[in-house]
Amino acid sequence: VSRSIGRLLKRGDAILLTRMDHDGNVGPWLHLVEDLGLEVKWLNFNLETYEYDLDEAKSIFKNNNVKLAAINYASNCLGTINNVKALTEMAHQSETLVFVDAVQYVPHGPTDVQDIGCDFLACSPYKFFGPHQGVLWGKTEMLEKLEAYKVRPADNTSPGKFETGTQLHEGQAGTLGVLEYLEWLGETMGAEYNANFPEFSGRRKKLHAAMLAIQNYEQTLSSKLIEGLQNLAGVDVKGISAGKDLARRVPTVSFTVENQNPEEISNKLAAENIFVWHGHNYALEAIRLMGLEESGGVVRIGPVHYNTLEEIDHTLEVLKTCW
Repeated sequence: VSRSIGRLLKRGDAILLTRMDHDGNVGPWLHLVEDLGLEVKWLNFNLETYEYDLDEAKSIFKNNNVKLAAINYASNCLGTINNVKALTEMAHQSETLVFVDAVQYVPHGPTDVQDIGCDFLACSPYKFFGPHQGVLWGKTEMLEKLEAYKVRPADNTSPGKFETGTQLHEGQAGTLGVLEYLEWLGETMGAEYNANFPEFSGRRKKLHAAMLAIQNYEQTLSSKLIEGLQNLAGVDVKGISAGKDLARRVPTVSFTVENQNPEEISNKLAAENIFVWHGHNYALEAIRLMGLEESGGVVRIGPVHYNTLEEIDHTLEVLKTCW
């Protein structure tokens, strides 16, 4: 897709990239920049609030020839939920296309491309409890405008022109299965939230209700995990941590421990069947901006809606023995 979009750009044009993104929404664009002679405008995040400065973003759009903004909905490292709707509105005022990486956000809350207004949005079912598939949404007029890299016999119209070859039907079936699960969740656990979506009906209402129920429950997980981590000696949570602000983050929580190696902590947790991650988590720019690359990055814990408060308590108890 980056190559297809690149056909709309010319030397001297600029692309906005962020220091918070997963490298999946950075690396391909940097290759495009190198090949086409484009400029990069970096949007940083505040090291105290772990959020973008929207005034800085506005200035970048206003004062540069930015033709594409590649932004993330939520950070897979910091957990921050970004105001992608406001960023999209700013970008469109400068006639800038917006590509949203929503991989980290989709399993944690309602996602509505009509409300966001973006031009493209990508995610993966493996993050919302399904198989490994890639999902690209795009405005019809944009998908039709793009020239796909494909074999000649393939369709010349979207979506077929982007789906060359025999599709992974078992993966598609698995994705439909997880949508049915989320519909069930909306009916059984999210019924109380139906009133929040009077303009929706059918599957769309059930899915939105399910994701709102997940979002609210996961805030309780975030609260317990972050509060527990902050009570441990030497721990520094890298992300929004105030209880009143937890609605602005997903429950993916990264932290460092003074004079401790993140990989060693992860290995000790793994020995107790608690599976976390360590290092940069492909958020290279975020780790570098925080000055953590040389010290091994962070420990990242990623609870989701099927985890329990008891599991959070157990994790915190094991962490007490890790250093």
